[in-house]
Amino acid sequence: MFKRLGLLLTFILWAQGAWAQSDAALVRLKQVANNLASVEADFVQEKKLKMFTSAMVITGKVYLEKPDRFAWHTFSPVRYSLVMNKSTARQWDEDSRQVQTMPLKNNPAFVAAIAQMRKWFEGDYRSLALDYDLAVLQDNPLAVRFSAKQGFAGAQFIKEINLFFRPDLRYIARIEVIEVSGDTTVITFSNTKINEPINNAAWEVKSRV
Repeated sequence: MFKRLGLLLTFILWAQGAWAQSDAALVRLKQVANNLASVEADFVQEKKLKMFTSAMVITGKVYLEKPDRFAWHTFSPVRYSLVMNKSTARQWDEDSRQVQTMPLKNNPAFVAAIAQMRKWFEGDYRSLALDYDLAVLQDNPLAVRFSAKQGFAGAQFIKEINLFFRPDLRYIARIEVIEVSGDTTVITFSNTKINEPINNAAWEVKSRV
């Protein structure tokens, strides 16, 4: 099993009636997402544990290309790569310096996690209403809160997920995950490129060795 998969999926794995305002906001986001073919962005992930005063900061780059390509590369404090397509997930980490490959058809739990991930990154937020209550935090620029519903398996870990969008709504500017424990994770995206060609090296894990 991929030992550092949590760097990416911490907020995804734990991730009906919504207010009319929320529903209208999600319709707007879905319309924009329909025109999303690819994304390339730098990110900074800050994980703050309630028991510590300082945050753990991870930097890296994320790539998304429809219909089925996703890559997550971290550069510091550790180097790590996770690359996925429709059928396979591959990872490399600097500790083992080995590439591991996992066929997705043999791992239904991982497939479910990937499905959740794609909903967040591809803008399919309306379908998340089964597991989350939705509320608009602010309208311009748009910010939406997803509060985990009781009965949802992730509710024992996650209190809420807040998404802050760019003014043009073309992509997420920041994700905030607030856990029941009081721990928080904030992922901020920058230098975002929408629908531009992605270098083939983004889909390789060996190239990071």
